[in-house]
Amino acid sequence: GGNQGSGSENSFVNFNGGKDDFEGDGTIAWVLGNPPEWKIDDTMAFSGAQSITNIQTTEVKATSTLTLKVNLSTPATFSCKLKLDIAMPFERFSFEVNGEQRNAFYQPTDEWFSLLSGIAPGESTLIFRVTNGDMFPNFDRGMNADRYGTGHVWLDQCDISVSS
Repeated sequence: GGNQGSGSENSFVNFNGGKDDFEGDGTIAWVLGNPPEWKIDDTMAFSGAQSITNIQTTEVKATSTLTLKVNLSTPATFSCKLKLDIAMPFERFSFEVNGEQRNAFYQPTDEWFSLLSGIAPGESTLIFRVTNGDMFPNFDRGMNADRYGTGHVWLDQCDISVSS
């Protein structure tokens, strides 16, 4: 549904703003990976019934990457609701724009919060990435899920607003 997976890893989408609440009518062309590394989740949402979440992998140092490649005619603001249930040493979450890390997170959040970033005109690559740790500790995180999380990150209510 919507534009999930409609983006190409090789091309930039000419874009003048849009939104995606992951309910099937979004206008943002996400690149989910091949095979997909992120998926729609109907068990967690900020609004509506669905969000998008990383597909977990059990390999050390492995990544789950969600990409957005846009070509903007004017400056824009990207915003998204974010919920984190990740924790080091298991994994971390980072947000990058054109290879520059804008945010990094290392522990769970109880509530949804807003991720905001300005984006310059021209071609930009936005990366949302869960990266597994270099090694996994020798205990069951399930017994400590409140401290170490379940390994999931959720995005919902994403929006790209161009400056007028």
